[in-house]
Amino acid sequence: MKKLIIIVFLSSIFIGNAFSEVTVKADDNLVKQEAYISIGTVSCIGLFGGIFSSMAESISQANRANRSNEEEEPFEAFSVGLGYNLFLVDIVGLGGFLNFEKVGQLSLVSAQAKLTLQYGWKRFKFYHAASGGVIFISDSAVSPVFDVTLLGLKLDLDDCNIFVEASLPSTAFLKLGYAYYF
Repeated sequence: MKKLIIIVFLSSIFIGNAFSEVTVKADDNLVKQEAYISIGTVSCIGLFGGIFSSMAESISQANRANRSNEEEEPFEAFSVGLGYNLFLVDIVGLGGFLNFEKVGQLSLVSAQAKLTLQYGWKRFKFYHAASGGVIFISDSAVSPVFDVTLLGLKLDLDDCNIFVEASLPSTAFLKLGYAYYF
């Protein structure tokens, strides 16, 4: 399943590059393409799923007779995202992303298409986004999923930007990221 996600993600980048030769002028702003990486906290889905997964794991460990011989694994809770956006004009962006999240024993991988609206000044912008796609839960279950970026803040430089955003329910509550324009 992970191979399928990687193939879809790479295909979207190649398709985006095929159309990158087209330039649209709107108030002297050219089309911008960006690739980004973000790290963050767990999502709402990961938080509740991780709680129930940890409870089930604790119950199963309590029922084992030789628990003292087992090594305890450290509890991990993080989210990492990789994405691509194509800004046709300065305020509207289309793209997609992959998000990997680990909460204890639970692993979540989602692939989503994304629509972004941004506004602000030349170097500092606010943005909101909506996305939808599928989520793969611990390599066994697949389900439709959506996400909404309630508020994003972006420091927009010439060749890159640094952003922080708050999202619900399927990606990190809080994310910090770096995007490179090409």
